[in-house]
Amino acid sequence: MDYTLERHLSYKQSIQFVKNHKGTAIGNGIIFMLMLLIPVIGIIFVLPLSVTAASTETIKIVLNTEKKHVL
Repeated sequence: MDYTLERHLSYKQSIQFVKNHKGTAIGNGIIFMLMLLIPVIGIIFVLPLSVTAASTETIKIVLNTEKKHVL
């Protein structure tokens, strides 16, 4: 989430964002920590997948939030 939030929000806003969306942050973390338990393959797949999944989910949330403020 941090990579995406750095581009869209300030430091204080990103902290508040993560506090408001704890489920997404924890859910992504748990899934990818479990993937690390798979020997060798887990390490290879978890790095690109975790960044991609966190970025896409964060962008969806940010865009939905922006739409609500515009309307």
